[in-house]
Amino acid sequence: MGHGSGGWGHHTSHWHSHCPPRWDHGYSAQCWRPPTDTMEVIVVQSPNPNYTDAAKEIMDVITKSAESVLKLIGETLSVEKVPDSVKALEKDDLVKLIEEHMRTGSIFVRVAGLSGALAVCMGAYGAHGLRNADPDKRSVYETANKYHLIHSLALLGTPLTRRPFLVGSLLCSGMLLFSGSCYYYSLTGHDTVRKVTPYGGLLLIAGWFAMAL
Repeated sequence: MGHGSGGWGHHTSHWHSHCPPRWDHGYSAQCWRPPTDTMEVIVVQSPNPNYTDAAKEIMDVITKSAESVLKLIGETLSVEKVPDSVKALEKDDLVKLIEEHMRTGSIFVRVAGLSGALAVCMGAYGAHGLRNADPDKRSVYETANKYHLIHSLALLGTPLTRRPFLVGSLLCSGMLLFSGSCYYYSLTGHDTVRKVTPYGGLLLIAGWFAMAL
């Protein structure tokens, strides 16, 4: 418990070598030097039994306190302490819940396949059929196709969400309004339908937020 190079083997360095020990009251005050470790003096160097007993009592208190803390932690983490009101789902019920959840999401996985295939076809058509079209219409078409393909891929993650029907419905509705209106404007030149484009964008944003619910 000593500091530095003194340690246990040099505990007598705190005392003058010419001072003899006085077993009735310990070493004399004139011969005492400041100790490097208080517990070293109490336990090792002090001939006074009162100091040793006090040190043992301190260590007993520390030990009991540590045991109490560990016992409290163990009781808190114990499985037996879980309230009876908290019941785990039966295995069959859990399987049924997962199957129902996946069944709802799998519908949108099929929609994602059809939508993704359509997005690729629309992209190929735009690359060739709108090659000589107005730059503004071609830019709108490319934007529609990009969002169409991205959100078709996003639909694949629908079964993994907590509310697959809500997420899938929002994404599909958003693609229809946003990309659909942009496609229509680029191919026909009629901009009346573009009034619904912002609403489609809001539905897409809501679909992404619904994934976090």
